[in-house]
Amino acid sequence: MPTYLNDDQQEKFVAAAAYDCGDLLVGPSGKVVQVQNSNGVAIGDMIAGQRYGRIKIANSGISPSGGDTIGYDATAKNGVAAGTGDFDIGIAAAAVTSPADIEVFLNE
Repeated sequence: MPTYLNDDQQEKFVAAAAYDCGDLLVGPSGKVVQVQNSNGVAIGDMIAGQRYGRIKIANSGISPSGGDTIGYDATAKNGVAAGTGDFDIGIAAAAVTSPADIEVFLNE
């Protein structure tokens, strides 16, 4: 019988800060991780995070084209132009006109 070893889609690590479910952060792997813990996490709790997939985030007022790199403002919790936020999170799935939410492929 096969033995389950790892899920490349997820990353688990101990939280160095408190996070809510859905928050984005950079994990120990250097990849962007979306917190999946339903009740959020406190310092010292184990984070279960998703590294890949399509997410929808609030828009800071940008109008990206599909394939454009999207940055993230962790304080405001919204998408910003690449290189202007706390970190870049992936690419826009489609063109968006502000103020519509942005769909992003994480770590793409």
